[in-house]
Amino acid sequence: MSGIAILLTTCNSGKYLRPQLDSLFAQTMRDFEIHVHDDGSKDDTLQILAEYQEKHPELILCEDPQPGRLAKGSFTWLLENTQADYYMFCDHDDVWLDDKIEKTYSKMRACEEAQPGKAVVINTDLKVVDEQLNEIHPSFWAYNKIKPDLLKSFEYLTVCNAFTGCTMMINRAAKELSLPMSEKALMHDKWIALKVAAAGGILESIHEATILYRQHGENQIGAREIGIAHYFKQLRSLPATWKENRATLEMSRAIKSFSWAKYLYYKFLYAIKRSKVSS
Repeated sequence: MSGIAILLTTCNSGKYLRPQLDSLFAQTMRDFEIHVHDDGSKDDTLQILAEYQEKHPELILCEDPQPGRLAKGSFTWLLENTQADYYMFCDHDDVWLDDKIEKTYSKMRACEEAQPGKAVVINTDLKVVDEQLNEIHPSFWAYNKIKPDLLKSFEYLTVCNAFTGCTMMINRAAKELSLPMSEKALMHDKWIALKVAAAGGILESIHEATILYRQHGENQIGAREIGIAHYFKQLRSLPATWKENRATLEMSRAIKSFSWAKYLYYKFLYAIKRSKVSS
């Protein structure tokens, strides 16, 4: 068991993997192990991992008998099969700033000391960058008009997720609370945040970017600038928007009762609040 388990998923990640691994091993806090789940890479990903393993024994490639889990399934499998005091989720194509772990862990310990025994989730802002790591926007939260201090209740989290997996640290209590993960969970990060919020746990944010959030053509989930064009796009694709909202509501309903009327109320309320200029 390690102090901190970094859960890294890869799949044909050779193009971006080296800068990410270099950023992990350049961290100011090094009490961690990196547990890697590879989802059937056909490029040089496994060779790169083997190269880094020779220098860094704390990099562990986990053997999974069932390939093809995709992102949510891979992270969930790692969480289920790794033992640690704390867990962080790591995408293969980002770059962590060198004090990301240290700052997040410090916030985590402060929360645990203030309220012992609670499930805790910590998240941070992200710096949005392009494929070559050139800055697009210094704050993902501002870019997406996300209000992290508001998005800590179950109701608001249902309609908008502020807890981006690659910024999160959770403690063991939060892990135990989150598993098993429902098939209705759209992604691991929002499911964990919802479970902790529903149980009265602690959700805290660091108002500082700790990660370079790389945007490229292969992103499964990326940054979207929120403005009039975004809302018009949703209106033009009403069937897809309806399907997305229904799936989001069903995920929350797998945790606790939540009506369509309540969902639409908080959706409307949050749309108004996020349209205001951040303080």
